[in-house]
Amino acid sequence: MFGYSHMNSFIKFDKNLEISVLQQPEDCSFSPDVKSILFGIKTLPASGAFRKAIRETWLNPKIWRWLGYHIKVVFLIGNPDEEDLSKEVEHHNDLLILDFEESHYNLPYKDVAFLQFIKNHCRADFIFKGDDDIV
Repeated sequence: MFGYSHMNSFIKFDKNLEISVLQQPEDCSFSPDVKSILFGIKTLPASGAFRKAIRETWLNPKIWRWLGYHIKVVFLIGNPDEEDLSKEVEHHNDLLILDFEESHYNLPYKDVAFLQFIKNHCRADFIFKGDDDIV
């Protein structure tokens, strides 16, 4: 049997890390009679233009309603440090901001935080997880 424990030291992943949430979108409130999709999109604090393009194109709720689905979009972001996201949070309420440094090594923490958000705050018929550079 092959093991993957050696990968933990390679990517510096601490499976016991408690992920603190700095900002969280409101819970999902899907009607049970409509099909629902939750989209989790990994992004960087400075990638506001990507998030804007995604909201206006393939994750525009109007398009999905026309297709018979209700959607919720959650953008997964590490600690924004110098980046002020308060206006975006206030206007869109779709950022899950996590208290850890943005880095390639910390991407698994975004996945874990998204799974925790699903478990505790959002039940949907379908789940999609991707990155902000897939349009």
